Amino acid sequence: HHDAPAPAGYGATVTRPLIFLSYRHGPKWTKLANALHLKLEAIAEGAGFDTFLDSEDIRAGDGWRALVDDALERCTHFVALLSDEYWVKSNQCLRELYHAVERFEASKTEPRLLFVLANEMRPDLLKLDGARQRGALNSPDPQLKALGDVNFLGPFDANYRLESLAWDNGKKLDKQNAQLVERLLKSGGFDPH
Repeated sequence: HHDAPAPAGYGATVTRPLIFLSYRHGPKWTKLANALHLKLEAIAEGAGFDTFLDSEDIRAGDGWRALVDDALERCTHFVALLSDEYWVKSNQCLRELYHAVERFEASKTEPRLLFVLANEMRPDLLKLDGARQRGALNSPDPQLKALGDVNFLGPFDANYRLESLAWDNGKKLDKQNAQLVERLLKSGGFDPH
């Protein structure tokens, strides 16, 4: 009931963790982002978090950039589905990524940067120096040299080697997403009731 008084100690200061899903728009990547988002949404209430996905619904409306910026500012977990297209072709993805990196480097803790390998690539070679030199990434205390310095949620194979998302294999993708969700929950910052 919305009209019931709030329990003691509960108020505006109690905010649920917010997971921001950053991904490249395009049939394949949107499908992957939606599949992971669905898995997260299914347990969001039980695990006590909210999710933000920059979906077509938001893009069709007014002020989508303001909504994205607000979520970027509030998110406690920044999950990027890294692909070659994410890194090379999307200014919007890089804007989100740099914003999250700047916040992380300023606070040392938030948001937690958690990357997903959406296609085969070398995160250790995705360097941030160029962005810092161009002024696209401004942190008073640069700590990350490359995206490979960040914790990867996965997916991992049986030998605990990073592998890419099996976008064309529904059964394997579902297992990978379940693994990503488990690792996300273990990343900390959640207090399920």
